[in-house]
Amino acid sequence: MRQARISESDQRWASDVLLEIKRVRGEQRGRPIVVLDIDLTLFDNRERTRHILRDYLIASARSESDKVSALLELERRQIAYSIQENMAALEIEGDEFRQSGLPFWMERFFSDRYARFDVPYPGAPAACQRMREEGAVLVYLTGRYMDTQATGTVDSLRHYGFPVAEMGTQLVMKTSRSESDMDYKRRVISEIRGYGEVVAAVDNEPGHCNTMASLLPSARVAWMDTLHSGKGGELEEGIVTIQSFLGFTGSPAGA
Repeated sequence: MRQARISESDQRWASDVLLEIKRVRGEQRGRPIVVLDIDLTLFDNRERTRHILRDYLIASARSESDKVSALLELERRQIAYSIQENMAALEIEGDEFRQSGLPFWMERFFSDRYARFDVPYPGAPAACQRMREEGAVLVYLTGRYMDTQATGTVDSLRHYGFPVAEMGTQLVMKTSRSESDMDYKRRVISEIRGYGEVVAAVDNEPGHCNTMASLLPSARVAWMDTLHSGKGGELEEGIVTIQSFLGFTGSPAGA
C-alpha cells in the first residue's frame, strides 16, 4: 500500500507541540493541555453519511430502477460537507428533502448507531497516544451530542486506539441543542484555560481555529484541511494548516 506523504507543515507542527508539552512539564507550570476536535479532524465521517443515504434510498418509495440508479450514483460520488448538496445529487430535493430526507439524516447522523462507520485520519490514534505518553492532557472537544452520541463516540475512540476514559483524557460533548457550535466551543475553551496551559489545539473549522487562537494566544493552533462548513471567514495569521497527524510518527520529543 502506498504510504501517505508527511508534509513539512505536519512535521513542524507535531515537533512544536511535543516540545511545548515537554517544556510545560519541565517548568512545572501546570498541566500541558491539547484540545482536539473529532469530526473531520480526528475522524473522517463521510462514510457515516454515505451509509445513511444508502439506507434512505433503500427505504424510500422509489421504483427499483430509480433506487439502483441512485445507489450507483451514491457509490460513485465523493461525499460533500453539505447534506443538502449530497441529497440533491441523488435527486432528493424540495418537499422530499425537507419532509423526509433531512429528518432521516438528522436522526441517524447524530446517533450512536452510525458512528462505527467513521474512520480515523492517518496517524491520528498514534499522535494522541504519543502526546499522552509525553504527558499531555487530551481534551476531545466535539460538537457531538452527549445524550445520543456518547456511547458511539467512546466506542469508536477505543476501537481505534485513542486514549479515552482514562487519566489524562477528557471527552467534552454538547448538552444543549440550542447552543451554536461556535458559542459552545468559545465557552468551553474559556473554561479549559483554568485547568492548565493549553499548548495546542486543532479543528477542521476555520472559525473555531480563529476563536481558539484569540483565546489561546500562546497555543499552537492548527487547522485540519479536510471538509468544513465554509463559515467563520479566513484563517487568522499564525494558524498552521495540516493535512494529517503523521508528523507525530517521527517527531522527537525534544533534546
